[in-house]
Amino acid sequence: MSDKKYDFLDQVQEQIKAIEAKEMISHELNHHINSEKKRLVQTGIEEEEAERVAIKQMGSPVQLGQRLNKLHRPKTDWWLISLLVVTIGLSFLPLMFWNLDLNYYFERKIIFSVISVMIITGLMFFDYRKLYNWKWFFYLMGLFVLALLVLFPTTYTNGIPVLRVGPFGIDSTQTLLLFYVGFSALIISSKVSYWKFLLLCAVPIFFFLIVLDPNSIFVFSAMTVVLLWFSDVSKKRILLLAVSSLAVMFSAGYLLWGNLDDYQKDRILGYLNPTEYANSSGYMYLQAKELLKAAGWFGQRGEQVFIPTGHTDFVFLSLTYHFGWMLGIILFLVLAMLMTRMIYVTFKINDSFGKMLVVGGLSLFSVQFLYSIAMTLGLLPIIGISLPFISYGLTPTIMNSIVFGIVLSVYRRKNLVFKQSITS
Repeated sequence: MSDKKYDFLDQVQEQIKAIEAKEMISHELNHHINSEKKRLVQTGIEEEEAERVAIKQMGSPVQLGQRLNKLHRPKTDWWLISLLVVTIGLSFLPLMFWNLDLNYYFERKIIFSVISVMIITGLMFFDYRKLYNWKWFFYLMGLFVLALLVLFPTTYTNGIPVLRVGPFGIDSTQTLLLFYVGFSALIISSKVSYWKFLLLCAVPIFFFLIVLDPNSIFVFSAMTVVLLWFSDVSKKRILLLAVSSLAVMFSAGYLLWGNLDDYQKDRILGYLNPTEYANSSGYMYLQAKELLKAAGWFGQRGEQVFIPTGHTDFVFLSLTYHFGWMLGIILFLVLAMLMTRMIYVTFKINDSFGKMLVVGGLSLFSVQFLYSIAMTLGLLPIIGISLPFISYGLTPTIMNSIVFGIVLSVYRRKNLVFKQSITS
């Protein structure tokens, strides 16, 4: 690079505030100057003079740098941040109706919220593009954790193996975050064909089946289908895959019905006909229905009613009963606006890896949000699934914080083009 071109590019870069934009802009300007220089040389102008003319055509380096700085200035999605603040604020309301030590759990909730804000903020400033080269690490680490759960579980929760590491319990749900990042990169790699991608998806599902975690299978399957839908894969192939998968699942369920334990059959039949199983698996469906009916618009704050897992799986039921349908609708709208905002961001991202990260994060959030509400209303079977940010617990809070931190990181760099090698 000649001294003139170096000085020009250096002056332009001095006006650029975003560090990650400097290299990209310098590369583009250098390419433009070289292209124009080559064209001028072909007209008979000497090489040194051609470069001088090409640089002069670019105009003032200071003014050019200022314009490019404005264009590539990092963006902050204040709408998404505002909705997250409101959601985290609403998550403190369920604590008011626990028959537990309020001060202890209130302090823990504050700590969880501070950790959440720190994760979201830190990841927003982190350059998400660095995650691309770690795609195989995330995928293989997810498989490694699943293998440990199968081979060396330390305890069991509701029949699902758990690895206890100090105060933390790791189950198959946590691997979804690893697969989320890994598959967001793998799906845009030219070395991973459609059939290879399906094979990569089949391995985690095999492990989820071994650990008997239908929740993770459901969320994982929804995430991969959504990623495929927004990829370059033919929509006909995706629809065929979805229909075939559902057919296989129902067929397998029918064939395996005789091998299920009594309590597993009881849970399925309790959902299909809760009245006949009112004293067992159908109880919670009937209880939820009665509590929602009794809630009214402004709730039953004067009455203390025990709601099983009312701070986690049935937190929407707990909030609606005690504060009324008015708050229930407000909470639903806030979470729906979070989901809608993520959909909006999806169509604003040009970088393929960034788009897949937003799409994958959208699917993880939406499945939790919509299933949790539908489960409370009795529209879907009851499973152990949290309402994002509202349900009490450190692990689900961290997982959702990581997702939204990555989404904000992508949005912050939405005007930058990721030059990743999708052949790697």
